Amino acid sequence: KDFIGTVTSVFLNVTDLGKRIGLKAIAVNLKLEELLLQSKINGVWTLTDIGKEYGVLHDTSKRKGTGTPVLQLKWKVTVLDLF
Repeated sequence: KDFIGTVTSVFLNVTDLGKRIGLKAIAVNLKLEELLLQSKINGVWTLTDIGKEYGVLHDTSKRKGTGTPVLQLKWKVTVLDLF
């Protein structure tokens, strides 16, 4: 909950989503791609415009060797309703 008492959305990574439905992260990523919620650009999963309704790009607070932030896609649990 946030400071005013409303429930905030919980976002999960593909591994956690997969555990809820018995799939490996790779299969979840492929299904999200099939649903046009994400696409792979230069080897990195990226949210599509449709995917922005269900997912967010989360800053992990880590940095690559170049100093670039490490970002991770996270998803609302409701995305599983589309599976």
